[in-house]
Amino acid sequence: MNLISEIDEAEKNGTLSRLRLRVMSFCAPIWWEVDRNTILGNGSMCVIATPQAVFGVAANHVLGIYEGHKKQHTDLFCQLGSAPFDPIPNVISRSEHWDLATFKIPKFTLKHWKLEVYKTEVWPPPILKRNDRIILGGYPVNRRSQTQGERPSTMSADFVSFITSVDSWSENHFALGLDSASWYWPQREWLPSNPELSGTSGGPCFLMIPDENRIELAGFIYEANTKYEVVRGRQANLIDACGIIAPKG
Repeated sequence: MNLISEIDEAEKNGTLSRLRLRVMSFCAPIWWEVDRNTILGNGSMCVIATPQAVFGVAANHVLGIYEGHKKQHTDLFCQLGSAPFDPIPNVISRSEHWDLATFKIPKFTLKHWKLEVYKTEVWPPPILKRNDRIILGGYPVNRRSQTQGERPSTMSADFVSFITSVDSWSENHFALGLDSASWYWPQREWLPSNPELSGTSGGPCFLMIPDENRIELAGFIYEANTKYEVVRGRQANLIDACGIIAPKG
């Protein structure tokens, strides 16, 4: 069965909607605002619990954007999902080369996480390879909205996920093409054919293991470029069980 047929079958029997909700349960937007009314930026983050530590994972360039805004605005306020979170003092490890950053998650933030922590007894996870079926996603900026008025009280963002297969890979990298014929997202009825994917950086990538009816976290998005029709990700094994990112190879 080819990918499109698999997607159609999964959509008919309800597997796809359940799978999307499962993936979404591990990922939240990290976003920041100024004057409590203007959102300046956002990315995606998931929280992982290994046998050694609990930590969040995001793209390093998202942290860099936040740091730049922090220098410009004294009243910048950041949240992880619906919980206050200041990423700078909570950095565990970061790598400009791999475009990954990991963070301690304060108890107060974790208390208000309101999602699931991805718990695993086995780390590092498997390496994604060519033709592996994966489901991945995040919170694109063009699906972000906030309440009206001078001081909006809430921000909401849609989680956009899609199923595809790996096109190219190495021990630390993987990539996939954006082929509209096989690229699936549950909201596709109102998304453009080439949606703006800025904000999905840091989103999780899960290996699909249908024979065992489960998914396994295996990577993170660091670039989603619709102009060149490609999504690029880092293999999760670049991060050790304590949240330390591997040095440049």
